[in-house]
Amino acid sequence: MMTLYVANFADDTDDFELEALFAQYGEVIHCRIVRHHRTQAALGYAFVSFDAPYDAERAERELNGFRWNGRILQVRPAEAKKS
Repeated sequence: MMTLYVANFADDTDDFELEALFAQYGEVIHCRIVRHHRTQAALGYAFVSFDAPYDAERAERELNGFRWNGRILQVRPAEAKKS
């Protein structure tokens, strides 16, 4: 499994739209826009996980810098959570 960090998408983007965009590159096993715990407002970034690392790498290559809904996406491998 490989997870991508995605940022700079439009504020009104929902999980389903983001997942549909990334699903063009392979099977997405998890997609989550990070939201504020109280207001549920999007914090401006998301995580998209693929089962196959080569699908994630292809999505990163093709979608990093891609203009989508008027914004330039930033896509890169997610860093492991520090404890």
